[in-house]
Amino acid sequence: MPLETNSILKSDKEKIVNKALIFGSILASVIYLLSLSNYFLSGFQFAQITDLIFVCILIITAITRNKISLENKSLIIILGVIFVILTDMYVWGALAANKVLLILIPLFSFFSFSVKKTVIIFCCCLVPIGILGYLHIIGNLEGFPGDPNSVFSWLIHTLMIVAVSITLFLTLMYVNLSYESMIKHLTISNAKIKESERNYHEIFNATSDAIVILDLHSEIVDYNNSLPSLFGMSDLKNIELTSKRLFDFDEEYSYTAFKLKLKKTNDYQATTSDWKIRKDSGESFWVSITLKLAKIGVNDRILVVISNINDEKKVSLELEKYKVHLESIIQERTQNLEQVNNDISTQKNELKSALDKLQN
Repeated sequence: MPLETNSILKSDKEKIVNKALIFGSILASVIYLLSLSNYFLSGFQFAQITDLIFVCILIITAITRNKISLENKSLIIILGVIFVILTDMYVWGALAANKVLLILIPLFSFFSFSVKKTVIIFCCCLVPIGILGYLHIIGNLEGFPGDPNSVFSWLIHTLMIVAVSITLFLTLMYVNLSYESMIKHLTISNAKIKESERNYHEIFNATSDAIVILDLHSEIVDYNNSLPSLFGMSDLKNIELTSKRLFDFDEEYSYTAFKLKLKKTNDYQATTSDWKIRKDSGESFWVSITLKLAKIGVNDRILVVISNINDEKKVSLELEKYKVHLESIIQERTQNLEQVNNDISTQKNELKSALDKLQN
């Protein structure tokens, strides 16, 4: 789910930057064409060439936006913006209209980079701007001797502010729509997850066998409703329940022996063995324990399925005892028959010897 959410966020950021590129290239072209009218008032300015370069780069990037990665598109926008700001401030000084574009640098940097990198990029952009401002203040650089209250200056400044405002508005609008879409997607996904969890718990608790989920350190993570009844408990909330208590009976069926079985558990096949455990009342009984390594969520877990085989085991043990008893009886009878055979053989030999004497 986190991977899917990150993919959605990256896709939404990609859409926002692409729309900003399209809108920005159109608006920048309009503003640049309007700024060319100043050529007839003040003559040729170096900023006109730098602005043209920026507009061309912006248009080319917007056209080829689907072939450029999100990080590279953001870098192009950031570098283009800082280039236009610096060249405009170099010529106009404090009257530079492009300085309002500074707001866009952290905005587009945040879409592609971490907060730390965004702060570093923004600070690096402020350094050359501060240097140019300082050079203008001390008189090493002279701004363009234009009238800040002229209609043209007001028009350019107003258009730049409007462009930045619309860019921010559209960006925030698309961000809001993206988050609403993501929230809707997460709501549907959470509903599916809850339904899956309900189904899992229904199946988990429906079986008559006790199921225990252990972590790789043999600690109990979860268990089903059949476990308390198997151990003769009505409630486990106020009872300390540990795997040591469940699987530690005597020396032969100790917790240490159980942990050795856990170590041999692998994900290729389940292992089943008979085990003796103790009820809460102290009564002992036989169970069959099946161990299986499984991945639940993102964690490796050990599934322990405990089946009550006390009656079957008792019958099996009785049969085993009866079998041993029969074998001992058969062995005893066999020994008796061998003794009788030996006695008969001895008597036969004595009779033959007596017969031989009579014949002689």
